[in-house]
Amino acid sequence: MYSLIRKLLFLLDAEDAHELTVAQIVRLQQIPLVLRLIETWCSPSSALRAPSPRTRGEGILTTRPSFVAPRPTLRGEGQRVTSGEFVAPRPAERGEGGRRPGEGLFGLTFKSPIGIAAGFDKNAVMMPFLAALGFGFIEVGTVTLRPQPGNPKPRLFRAPNALVNRLGFNNDGADAVAARLRDWNRTVPLFVNVGKNRDVPLDAAPDAYAECLRKLAPYADVCVLNLSSPNTPSLRELQRPEHLDAILSAVDRTKPLLVKIAPDVDDVLLGEICDIAVNRVDGLICTNTTATSDGGLSGRPLFEKSTAILKDVRRRVGADYPLIGVGGVFTAADARAKFEAGANLVQLYTSFVFEGPSLPSRLARELA
Repeated sequence: MYSLIRKLLFLLDAEDAHELTVAQIVRLQQIPLVLRLIETWCSPSSALRAPSPRTRGEGILTTRPSFVAPRPTLRGEGQRVTSGEFVAPRPAERGEGGRRPGEGLFGLTFKSPIGIAAGFDKNAVMMPFLAALGFGFIEVGTVTLRPQPGNPKPRLFRAPNALVNRLGFNNDGADAVAARLRDWNRTVPLFVNVGKNRDVPLDAAPDAYAECLRKLAPYADVCVLNLSSPNTPSLRELQRPEHLDAILSAVDRTKPLLVKIAPDVDDVLLGEICDIAVNRVDGLICTNTTATSDGGLSGRPLFEKSTAILKDVRRRVGADYPLIGVGGVFTAADARAKFEAGANLVQLYTSFVFEGPSLPSRLARELA
């Protein structure tokens, strides 16, 4: 079915096709019966409780069975228990093969290890529908303090199993997005990704990030700093220690805070980011799109590069530090490769566009 829909959508400009899809999703999710039917159809056969030594805040409870996400070094050590749930050891329990009930990554419970990455739902308008499709967590944004139109069109392009974008943080702004987050009765953990407006100079970035999070953090389970998009001039400079330290000193820390990093950082800078992160940040997302002359490249061509960075980061930060892997995940084997490289959770974006709405629930079932 989706193969036919995809053929029709791919006749359109990539961004026009996305906007058409968004409009239809917004309409459909206003019908409660439709959401219930989709959730029933897409419900994963099991759920995941992701491990973390750092627990902050209250977790979201679910009535579905769950399993604790395996760290790569612990794969194969899990055990079958009653109710069909699969339990793998938490990082702090290496060698024990047990579980600590009620504890999970950031104190949250995930019905699936598969989330939707930032960029798909920039303005937080599709959250109920995405949750119904079986995503274990949702990341909205990137959101900036003030609304901005982004870069000139055309700015989103397709390639085989890949997307190239130079969108430039087009979004409705923190006030509009905060209102939508406030009005949603969350059914899965909600991550909110924030960035700076294009016209904000680097030395003013800490205040911009802080004010944006002040508006959005009350309605999020986890906050994410986007310092790595290639489509906002000089944004990636904010990954450098002097800028990263300044931003971390300025922003709200009442919720778990993650930093999303680029796949194009050199070895020295990656080491500096990791040194700061393990002391001042609750986790890292590895990685954003890779920079090309046409914009940020995502999808299958990014898989090896992003996975290599993930593996290197895991080596540097140690076994117990929370990491989320994103970049080129199309299959359960791809997701397992991310886990093997060090991820606690995995996110999708480009594969969701190419493979369709059944992908998150299918991957969850295959990983269970």
